[in-house]
Amino acid sequence: QQLMQVQQKMSEQLRDTINAFLKVYNKDGKYQLILSNTSSDNVLFAEKGYDITPEITKLLNERFKAKK
Repeated sequence: QQLMQVQQKMSEQLRDTINAFLKVYNKDGKYQLILSNTSSDNVLFAEKGYDITPEITKLLNERFKAKK
C-alpha cells in the first residue's frame, strides 16, 4: 500500500511537471490541443474553449430536475 502511495505521488508530480512545461512550450498559442498516446490522461493540454464541463453539468442538472 505504501509503495502504491509513493507511485501515485510520483505520477502526480510527473503530470504536474509535464503540464507546467506544456504551458511554457505553448506560450505562443500555436497549439489548441495536445494529446497523449498513453492509456490515461489522453488530453495533456486544451484551450479553455474546448472545456464543455460547465455546459454539460448545467444540462445534466436540468435533466435531473425535470425527472423529479
